[in-house]
Amino acid sequence: METINKTKSKTNSKSKPKAVCCHCKDIEKKAKHRLKINILLCDDCKKLDKYNLLTKTYAKTTYFLEDEDIQNLNFIKAKSTYGMSTYFTLEDIKNIFCNKYAIDNNNEIENKIKELNDIKEKIQEEKKSKRMSKNDKNIMRREKLFNALHKVGLVLRDDSKLCENYINGETKKIKIKDIVKRMCQMKYLFEYCHMDECKQKALEEQRETLEAWYFPDCYVFDEAERMALNEYSYGEYPEIYPWIIQEQTHDKPNKPVKKSKNKNKI
Repeated sequence: METINKTKSKTNSKSKPKAVCCHCKDIEKKAKHRLKINILLCDDCKKLDKYNLLTKTYAKTTYFLEDEDIQNLNFIKAKSTYGMSTYFTLEDIKNIFCNKYAIDNNNEIENKIKELNDIKEKIQEEKKSKRMSKNDKNIMRREKLFNALHKVGLVLRDDSKLCENYINGETKKIKIKDIVKRMCQMKYLFEYCHMDECKQKALEEQRETLEAWYFPDCYVFDEAERMALNEYSYGEYPEIYPWIIQEQTHDKPNKPVKKSKNKNKI
């Protein structure tokens, strides 16, 4: 009997005290150590607003808050699945939300969030419709420019900043006929007037001017354009460009040979 009592006393001395929830103090409920807030809580009490934690990103997006709204709140730095995160209690976030949007009753929070979400969705839909209408306009301008260039024997170049700005609606003051005219001039300069060589000459001349401590009167491209026209085109652009003349002569049907009415006598 004595040995049995000794073993009982040993087991009683080694038994750990039961973890009790720090909030409700209910010994019947199983409490767990909550690492982020370093406190013992049961499953019921951990759902309370004062213990429920929200990440900074979730709090801002869900409750429509800005950084300045929450900058003075107490926070907890802890690890999450994405690394270190900043946490706030749901109680503090709700209080800030109520103060910002002038809500007296916590029951009105859900209704206010729904209202703000509806406004947000409406704004997003308006932006989406604007983007769609802008894209439609870009497509329309692109087709218009493509057809205008095609009429004069040109293709729409992807490397042309002038064409790109027109398609995107960034050159509202420039008319499409002016763009087509300039694109014809570029084709004529580079394919018929040795524009690359003239650009190199103009660049060398401007270097010499700068080395002599003078400033050039114009840009390299403008000087090269003047040189190319003077050397290869009598100082001006032609009224009808060479490739258009070639297309016209190519498309022009051959005249039929008239048959002689007088038959050769044998």
